[in-house]
Amino acid sequence: EKLFDDVFSPNVQRHFSHIRSQLRPSGFFGDKLTYADLYWSLVITFYNKYHPEIIQKYPEFLEQARKVDALPQLQDYLKSRPETKF
Repeated sequence: EKLFDDVFSPNVQRHFSHIRSQLRPSGFFGDKLTYADLYWSLVITFYNKYHPEIIQKYPEFLEQARKVDALPQLQDYLKSRPETKF
């Protein structure tokens, strides 16, 4: 827990602040959906599941992940993907 508080959490905060500055008004990293958006949605899902206290400070990331998960093209996959630990 000390390592989490002293090293992990401050570094996440620093990097998340920079990443947040890259989001566009569209809510994505580009003017339209990119691979970065798909990847970041997975990262946010992980943090929301295992470290919600961190990700709750970044509502724009939660909104971006919600937008990605709501894409009609992903619905079949999201409904049928296997449950994993990570």
